[in-house]
Amino acid sequence: MLLCNFNVNNLFVRYKFGKTFPGDQGGKSRVTNPNVGYLPLYQKGAFEVFNAEQRKLAALAITQGNTVLPDVVCIQEVESLIALREFNERFLAAAYPYAVVLDSRDLRQIDVGILSKYPLDSIATHVDDTVASKYIFSRDCLEVRLRVKRPHSSPCSSTTSNPSWRWAPMKKPATGSVPQPMRSASSRPKPWPSC
Repeated sequence: MLLCNFNVNNLFVRYKFGKTFPGDQGGKSRVTNPNVGYLPLYQKGAFEVFNAEQRKLAALAITQGNTVLPDVVCIQEVESLIALREFNERFLAAAYPYAVVLDSRDLRQIDVGILSKYPLDSIATHVDDTVASKYIFSRDCLEVRLRVKRPHSSPCSSTTSNPSWRWAPMKKPATGSVPQPMRSASSRPKPWPSC
């Protein structure tokens, strides 16, 4: 599996705000102030990517000049799921069917996300983790489990999971440190059986 970790540097979209709330048939939600509006429905043409040239360069960096396509891309500085999906569809040829972004406490409203070729089995957030009544992360420390099948290269490798993998819950970190999974000798991943 090829993993990529990349800071897309302010991946934002610019919305074409509506004067009525999406789905308002009677116009009761109409606003007259030209400086305000409602977020549009998620549909083509309702928004555009901020700094498209920079997004093209980001896509080239992620794909190493269109020569490699990572299986999973961990993204930093993404505004929203809409922005991440638009980046995937427009600049990565919709290569990733699975995406997630979780809002966090970042004052600039840039968060972390994942693009994946594999289904997301579970997602855990650490946005509310604290030490001494202070939040540990301004952006989330996103934890994702993927559903990945091993290739069937031999009769011995037909198993898709290793039952000896046992992960303990995250231990609370000391002040200023990053949480680490606790592993005991008996819970460390063991090698796959070989033929």
